[in-house]
This record gives sequence, C-alpha cells and structure tokens, in this order.
Amino acid sequence: MVSLPERSTSRNSPVADNFFTVGPIIRISPHELHISDPSFFDTLYRQEGIWHKYDWAVDAFAAKGAAIFTADHNLHKARRQPMNAFFSKSRVANHQVMIRKHLKKLTSRLSKLVESKEQFNFGAAVTALTTDVANDYILGKSYNSLEQQDFGVGLLIASRGGGKMWRLTKHVRFVAPTLRSIPMDWIIKIGDPATQTFFRLLQVILDVSPHQDYANIYDYLFRRPSKTLRDLWQQ
Repeated sequence: MVSLPERSTSRNSPVADNFFTVGPIIRISPHELHISDPSFFDTLYRQEGIWHKYDWAVDAFAAKGAAIFTADHNLHKARRQPMNAFFSKSRVANHQVMIRKHLKKLTSRLSKLVESKEQFNFGAAVTALTTDVANDYILGKSYNSLEQQDFGVGLLIASRGGGKMWRLTKHVRFVAPTLRSIPMDWIIKIGDPATQTFFRLLQVILDVSPHQDYANIYDYLFRRPSKTLRDLWQQ
C-alpha cells in the first residue's frame, strides 16, 4: 500500500523529520510505503494498470460494500462504473448554477464576518461549502451547513477524527464492527457534539426518499437491484 502524508504533517512533526533526514519514501510497515513527493502523484493516481488496494488497511472501515473500500481492482472498477457518468466533465458543468449558488452564499457570509471582525473557523467554512455542494449533487438536497452559525464545525471535527479511528481499527479489528452494531439513536444521545452532528447527518441521508427520475447519484443507486440500504449507507 502506498499513502501520501496527511495535511497535518508539518516540518516539526516526527514524520516530517524522517522525510527531511531519510528521504521522500519511508517504509512504515512490511507492506506500506509513505511518500512525500508531488512528482509521484501521476504514478499513484492513474487509470492504467491493475492496482489492488491493501485489504488489511481498507477492511479496517468495516464497509466492504463501498466502492472506495473495495480492495480488488476489478471489483472496484465494477462498483465504480455505475457512478462514472455522474462525474463526467459535462455532467459537473451542468451543475454550475447550483455550485455558484452555494459559493455566493459562502462569500456573502465571509464578507459579513470580516466586516464584523468576528472570529470563525475558515476550515469549517470551506467544509460547509463542500458538504452543501456534495449533498445537493449526490442527494438532490442541501442541509444548509453554510447557514449554521459555526458552519457545522462539528462535522469537520468528526471527519478529522476518522483518521485516528482508522489507525486503531486496522490493528484492533473488532472495534469497527462493534461500533457499527450500536444503534444510531444511541450514538446521537451519548456522543460528544461533533459525533452527534456527524451521525445526525447520516441519519438524515438514510431518510432521503428517491425521486421519480434518476436526478442524482442516490436516486440511481437506490434503484439498482443489487444494492441494499446497507450498501447505500456504506457508499
């Protein structure tokens, strides 16, 4: 498995120190390489060839029904194929009005915050834009993260915690299935604010009803006979 360094890696971190002293490629386990070299991007992110993912790493998410966590190259390609059309340049270009609508909402809020000199989390603001655009495009419905007072910062915090959880579940394999077995309502009641925000969004997504036509990705996948609600949740 080959991975790129996390955005949080700074020159003062232990990982960054190794890159500066050893070189751009570090073996972090018998089957994993950690690479810090932009020139390698085209080699890693390409369509040619057969690239199997490291199953020990991707299985840690306990979401084998999701395309992104499919280790086998051919199976991943088959699962990804139904969604390809939704990410074509022409399809995305047709949604420029929707994207600009959310972007205008973001710039308007940022202008007001700058004028008032009120402090805010810029990372949360950008994440809110991404979330609203993605939900509008994938589900056909926006959940107005941009309109929340704190830009839904809890979702940003919960998402960043995913990396830490992944590093745990890779080694302690029963953790992810155990967490998946806990009813969502319980997690929302007992979780911290960030966790509650994340799982409330998941709950709302599961409650979305498909449209009569194939208006978005969710509508299309919902009607595929091989897809179950569990598969959709994992995707």
